[in-house]
Amino acid sequence: MSELKAQELFKSYTPFKEKDPFNDNIVEGFLSNEPTWKYGALYITHVNGELNEQFIAGVPKINYPFDRNGVFKFSPANYIEMFTKLDGTSVLMYEYKFNDKKFISYKVRQRPFIQNSKFGDFLDMWFEILDRYKQIPSLIKGYEYNVAFELYGSRNKHTILYEAPLDTAVLFGVTNNGKILSPTKLDLHGLKPAFLVKTISSNFVETYKNQQETLDKKLKKVEEDLIGDEGQVWYLHSESTLMIKLKPHQIEDIHWKGGLSKLTIKNTCQNVFESNDELNWVTLYPLLREEWSEIDILVNEKLIIKCIDEVNIEVTFKQEVIDKYKKFGKDINIYKNEVMKHLSQYFDKKLMKKVYNLIVNE
Repeated sequence: MSELKAQELFKSYTPFKEKDPFNDNIVEGFLSNEPTWKYGALYITHVNGELNEQFIAGVPKINYPFDRNGVFKFSPANYIEMFTKLDGTSVLMYEYKFNDKKFISYKVRQRPFIQNSKFGDFLDMWFEILDRYKQIPSLIKGYEYNVAFELYGSRNKHTILYEAPLDTAVLFGVTNNGKILSPTKLDLHGLKPAFLVKTISSNFVETYKNQQETLDKKLKKVEEDLIGDEGQVWYLHSESTLMIKLKPHQIEDIHWKGGLSKLTIKNTCQNVFESNDELNWVTLYPLLREEWSEIDILVNEKLIIKCIDEVNIEVTFKQEVIDKYKKFGKDINIYKNEVMKHLSQYFDKKLMKKVYNLIVNE
């Protein structure tokens, strides 16, 4: 019966049974893979072995306001709020119930709970954030809405390199029927939201293009890193609220030139590690398929395989560096020369700057 209900709720889904690391409950049910407002949603069937059915909305997919040919199709809006798009890991705070008690937990898009993996200490980093911002649980309003955050910084690097080692910002609220609440509609309890760029009430397409040009000019490449803003999220307000995304051409030129770019594939590879310990064709394909057709993917098969190999080499190298550093047991901030001299016996001289950066940004 439970799976029949999941079939009614979701066009595609994955069963799960995991321990909630924040509450020590065993939770099972189904997670939505549907690329709509139900993306990442949960249909919980059991808690601690007891039947306990409940629906939890996830972080919805955010679309562009144009089609593959670049033709704009803006939905009607009374006004639009433009917020900076942060580049990190999306974390959703939500509540579920068991035995008349409410439990607050946290998930990433394609898992019911945020977890560590051998490629990223996502759970540990989020515990750091919860310890720093103790008011986070107070944002949730008892089944009124869930709250989306971005976990970002140099320790959780994706495309953009940030000065801050680790931080978070409030993105939006989402009710369990899919209603979106922008940061200005939430009681933030002193927490910072993503930066509000401006509010507009007309000239949407013109402003969109101007913002792209502005972000492109500010985006700088320093060695292998990009510094600047990944883009923006726009909240279109009318009777309801709709989100769309905007990215500089340097990051999302695929929507103008067509085809999958290496940058997009490698970013998607990084997203795999948020919910899976292994990066391969099997784990990457479903994430690519959320945005791209099967033909797009098959045409770029060689590039995708090359990106998988490159990212696996990069994360394995990082893991080796961190393991050898931790085994040495001295703090690089105090014993820099000793640490680097010790590590130089394992890594080529040309890589030592990269080794140092990996350690200090860990």
